[in-house]
Amino acid sequence: RHADAWALLDRYSAAHRVTEADEFQLRLSLLAGLGRKDLLRARLAQAPINAREFELISVHLVRDPDRATLAALDACLKRSHLPANNSTYSGYTAFLAACGVSNNWDRLQGAARALQQIAPTRADRFETIEAFFRKNGDRAEAILPLLPAPSLDLIYALYDRYDPRHP
Repeated sequence: RHADAWALLDRYSAAHRVTEADEFQLRLSLLAGLGRKDLLRARLAQAPINAREFELISVHLVRDPDRATLAALDACLKRSHLPANNSTYSGYTAFLAACGVSNNWDRLQGAARALQQIAPTRADRFETIEAFFRKNGDRAEAILPLLPAPSLDLIYALYDRYDPRHP
């Protein structure tokens, strides 16, 4: 089934019937469905990422957490030298959430520091975000107002994860 979906995506991509971001997200989902997270980790080990890929992979890790892939993303992020600025703001927000979902508190705090470099924010806001993930919060609405600049993709990923009754 996943192989058929991959072939169909290849055809749609070749015909320019799907955006690059949508194609990237679908390929991430297909890799996860195929149990081939190793391919994403290999990709992260081989080449730098851009700001959009950083965000999309981070959102993917909210939907499908994997500590090894999160570590590979963090290492790739450091090698990519992406600055903490407006172009990576939503990426760092998604990375913060991915770290929380994976219970990786050191990386979550690193993401919080990067977000504070971009836009000064009270530290207690990030403490509340961390507390939500530590207690495995049950309602996405509890965390959404606290997250700085969440993308629509991240909002839906958090709803999918924490509130199956979401709108």
